[in-house]
Amino acid sequence: MAKTKPLTDSEILSLLKGSISRGVKYSDTKLATERRKTLNYYEGKLPAPAHKGNSTYVSTDVYDTVEAMKSTLVETFSATSDIISFKAKGPEDVEMAKVATAYVKHVVYEQNDGINLFGSVIHDGLLSRVGVCKVYWDDTKEAIDETFEGLDDAQLGILLEDEEVELTELVVDEETGELSGSLTRVIDRSQVRLTVLPPEEFIVQPDIKSLDDAPFISHRTQKSKSDLLKAGFKKELVEELEPGNDELETDSERENRFLSVADSFGDEDREQEATRLLTVYETYGEIEMDGSGVASMWKIVHCGQTVLDKEMVERHPFRVFCPLTMPHSFFGGNFAARVIPTQNAKTVLTRSILDHAVIANNPRYGVVKGALTNPRELLDNRIGGVVNVTRQDGIFPIQQAPLNPFVYQTINMLDENKEDVTGVSRLSQGLNKDALSSQNAQGMVEQLINASMQRQKTIARVFATQFLAHLFLDVYRIVISNVSAERIVEIAGAYVPVTPSSWRRQRDVTVDMHLGYGERDRIAAEYLEIGQLIASDEAVKHLFGPEKHYNIFKAALEAKGHKDISLFLDDPTKVEPPQPDPMMQLQMQQLQTSIEIDKRKQDLAEKKTTSQISLDELKADMDRRFKTLEFALSTQEAERKSAETENRIEVAQAEMQLAAEAQAKAPEENNKASAIISPNG
Repeated sequence: MAKTKPLTDSEILSLLKGSISRGVKYSDTKLATERRKTLNYYEGKLPAPAHKGNSTYVSTDVYDTVEAMKSTLVETFSATSDIISFKAKGPEDVEMAKVATAYVKHVVYEQNDGINLFGSVIHDGLLSRVGVCKVYWDDTKEAIDETFEGLDDAQLGILLEDEEVELTELVVDEETGELSGSLTRVIDRSQVRLTVLPPEEFIVQPDIKSLDDAPFISHRTQKSKSDLLKAGFKKELVEELEPGNDELETDSERENRFLSVADSFGDEDREQEATRLLTVYETYGEIEMDGSGVASMWKIVHCGQTVLDKEMVERHPFRVFCPLTMPHSFFGGNFAARVIPTQNAKTVLTRSILDHAVIANNPRYGVVKGALTNPRELLDNRIGGVVNVTRQDGIFPIQQAPLNPFVYQTINMLDENKEDVTGVSRLSQGLNKDALSSQNAQGMVEQLINASMQRQKTIARVFATQFLAHLFLDVYRIVISNVSAERIVEIAGAYVPVTPSSWRRQRDVTVDMHLGYGERDRIAAEYLEIGQLIASDEAVKHLFGPEKHYNIFKAALEAKGHKDISLFLDDPTKVEPPQPDPMMQLQMQQLQTSIEIDKRKQDLAEKKTTSQISLDELKADMDRRFKTLEFALSTQEAERKSAETENRIEVAQAEMQLAAEAQAKAPEENNKASAIISPNG
């Protein structure tokens, strides 16, 4: 494919002209007419009286319905709600998801006054079909000029250490050496900006299905040449702009909005050319700019026939809220316009009741010709005044038709029809005294109120999913791209340092809708009931520790709308164990010492008992052994004695035998001796 030449500024304007013209024509004709009408009905200017002198009463159904719906939605999405939050990618990302949610809520609700912002977007959506918010990074730095005198070198050095300070002039006193001069302090005011656009400033083609399908989206606004130069646009381009090019100066919708507070409109008070207002367009669209054949998203800032700036961007900065969505149609339906027929009918019927009451109290009279002495006495209709008549039947009231009894029934029918059309009922607003009677149980009242709020819940979910979820994602993307410095954010009463530029690039948003009469109370009661059930179940009671108790109460308090849980409970994971009372601690020490002494005594007693048992057993064993030995010795002694006795007996017997033998041998010896002696003798 052959590469074409890059687009020139004139070609870019020619490309944008057709789409913008269609959007401007639709916005300035059909939409502007419808919006002027609904605004007049909202302010109670319509319907106008049919005849001069009749009742000028106007029913305020459009105002009542819009404000009732708006108050419900704003309260639902207040800063105390956690309807929108970032989803964790995993268990390790749970805490970071909470930090990101808290920081984005800080940007939306505190830096950009989120409650009023939501109220304006919802108001425009209910009255003008679409509420539009622009989300962008405002890179603003404020320069403040300051002077100093009487400083020395050290003091000036300390002063200049601040990165925000820049020295612009320095004067040295030759006599004293003191320093004086001037400096500029540059304060960074950059932040995410959320700006609600007036309906007439938002331009898209009428036949788109959604904002993402729009070929071009434009934000037209009024800027002076001075404003453009301050915004950083090239001076030579700004000077080319022709004065008087301000189509918003006479915009009928804008004029109608300020008609009740201003008598004239225009630029008469801006006499200098630098302050005269011009209509500047900031257009976003897919453009094949460089001849590559691939279209990208571009932001084109242009005024008249001059392109002031062009820049490639990732996405358009607009988020919209359309309460009455319709498939395949971006603009959907007009919520307030659906109540206009009811306001017309109720106004006519109520005026008829008031006119009838006036006529009944001040009837028209018939007068016989010549019956009044002074006709002015009757015309003045002075209370207690005298009317002089010449004849008794000279004055008679003209008969008036009675009021149709179906008028009051019709008004009630119109109220019911309005509730069916809008979903905003007297019951949901707490105005139905019959439903809130003490004869009805609270549960039945809650069921009736919840049933009557279904339409409001539907619109609230549309606001959450169509507008708020995308708004949070846009703010998240912007802060991680632009906020690199450490910031402090409060989470559940604790101040946590965060660095948005270090967060992950992608996040998912969850929408948790809770809307209804007493629904927060029911959710809180459900958490507490779960805690009681777990605590009373012996099978899982041991798993329900202090941290789980804390989580139950935390969830219940958050459901009730209390964000700073630390006012009531401390996180057990961040709390040191409680320190005992000194006296109690001393008593515990004494008790512990006493227990240790008793334990030692018991141990000694046990050891003594064990030793005594061992000693007794040893003694018994020794006794058994001694007795055994003693018995053995006594047995041996008895055996010895017996053996000794036997030996003695044997010896005695042997001696006796020897003696006997000796005695027997004695005579023979004697004889031998005698014989021997005799021969010698």
